[in-house]
Amino acid sequence: MNQTEFEKYKKYLPGMTKDCSKEFLKLARIIQEQVLDIWKGEDQNYYAAFVMNDSVESFLIFEDAVMTGVFEKDITEETTAALSVEEESYVLAVRQGNRNSFTLRFRELAFRIQTYQYHEVVHVWVKGEEHLRQLVYQLGIIKDKAEFLPRDCCSRKERQLIKLLEFAPLRGWYFVPWEEDSVFESTDAGIDAFLEFADLANDDILKRQVLKYQRCSKGRQRQRRRLEKRIHCMLNQSEHLPVYELLREELDEASKVYEKRSFGAAKDHIIEQKRIEIAELFEENGFHGIYPWFYKTEEKINISCRIYEEQPFVNGGTSQYRFYYFWSETEQNQKKDRAFHINEGFFQGAGRVNKIQAEDISWENLKHDMIKNVNKI
Repeated sequence: MNQTEFEKYKKYLPGMTKDCSKEFLKLARIIQEQVLDIWKGEDQNYYAAFVMNDSVESFLIFEDAVMTGVFEKDITEETTAALSVEEESYVLAVRQGNRNSFTLRFRELAFRIQTYQYHEVVHVWVKGEEHLRQLVYQLGIIKDKAEFLPRDCCSRKERQLIKLLEFAPLRGWYFVPWEEDSVFESTDAGIDAFLEFADLANDDILKRQVLKYQRCSKGRQRQRRRLEKRIHCMLNQSEHLPVYELLREELDEASKVYEKRSFGAAKDHIIEQKRIEIAELFEENGFHGIYPWFYKTEEKINISCRIYEEQPFVNGGTSQYRFYYFWSETEQNQKKDRAFHINEGFFQGAGRVNKIQAEDISWENLKHDMIKNVNKI
């Protein structure tokens, strides 16, 4: 165990010694961040989440563990813990405020990481401009991988992409409600990273505005904020859709190198059958394309639908699985080109309409029909 890290985290896990494995530092960090979440796996071991998001699931494994008492997930009071090192085992004593306490005796503490694809996953936690919030969300979960996990969990492409989070006009599309009043600052690296995309998209108008923003010193805050707001608005205008498409395609490419989530043969079969059912329904209604994107022209209106999925965690997740339908309608006489573009109806501009629908499925009881519930968001 690294001496510097031991000194930094020992106060969060009293009883931890320098002879403990480095995994105990992660446990101490979980206690420090007040994000303890423990569950019992099908293998009878206990697990504690470390970094869990759509791009990665990492967790500590308490091997051959026995719990006395219960972990209560919904307690928000301060959690404290202490470790006892015995001859052939460890005992973790946890207190959840004044409302609950439990102990966990275990033989060893292990750590596991599994990376996953994330480009077809979406969450609609904040309404409006969901197509752009999705990109910022994907950049955010990549950043978590880069910040908290070993370097090989992130590709070189991903490390280049997360620099875009340092470009305030893009970062302004927050994806969780508690960031609504946050103020984001740009860095030179973030501005340069975005300029590369504006250049690749041949968007000279946007590029000029970003260069003007770059030249505006941080001491001129009022003018700088006005430029940020202007660029932020421009990114959601249909004239600048090619920049969005480049960003989305780069994130898709970065994601596809990883494995898809698998929930076991029976559950995977339910999900795949639902995808087939969706594709058949679109085909019956005159749409072209393959899952997850379908499109058709009807009375000079381009109609398209991009399907995304809200997936539970493989480890410690729920039984709920959601399909999101991102619908776009665009009048052809408002288009300079007649091609279809994913999520084009979500951009500002005359003749553009969008809506989102959701459909839930569940595998809570595989012997019965799937639970389905369609509702408009």
